[in-house]
Amino acid sequence: MFRAVFLRELEHLRRGDGFVAGPPELADDAAWKTLMRSLHRHDWVVHIEAPFAEPGPLIRYLGRYVNRIAIANHRIESIDGGQIIFRYRDNSEKDLHAPDAERCMSLPAPVFIHRFLQHVLPPGFHPIRYYGLLGGSQRRANLTRARQLLGLADPEQPYIADLDAYLTKQGIDPSLCPVCGKGHMHNIYQVLSFHDPPPELAVAA
Repeated sequence: MFRAVFLRELEHLRRGDGFVAGPPELADDAAWKTLMRSLHRHDWVVHIEAPFAEPGPLIRYLGRYVNRIAIANHRIESIDGGQIIFRYRDNSEKDLHAPDAERCMSLPAPVFIHRFLQHVLPPGFHPIRYYGLLGGSQRRANLTRARQLLGLADPEQPYIADLDAYLTKQGIDPSLCPVCGKGHMHNIYQVLSFHDPPPELAVAA
């Protein structure tokens, strides 16, 4: 059914204006009919699942991909002899007593790196794209105008101008050790961001 609807709409699109058929030979009617016949004979595998009943699971699912890497360090059990053993959640078996059970997998290093790089976005792509008030180069102007319409005293001032001051006001100490909750962490080294120039260029500038 999905194949029939898709190909029918594709035919309608081709008969309309502005359709780009791709290779020049597809502009020929005979070549187009040959392509359509091959698509009709080809098996289409369409994976459709029921929608989430509540937004919570969806947010948790997307949250793992927004600002995180493909696999966290704590999931890697060992790296030895060119083999990488890591933990993963197996949701293939719907076991009510052990949902999403953790299992271990061992992969050769090249295969592991290949799978990891499949989660790296190509140049120019972003994991999050904003739209509306937060989209495009007019974001600052749009937010300023929105704050004016809301009647804020200083529409140019963002909500959190100084993160340290905001955390202090909220009673949050970012230097507090997350493990013991008593000791304080100290900054001993700062890693340059991806966009920072090499040291020799920074000195020259």
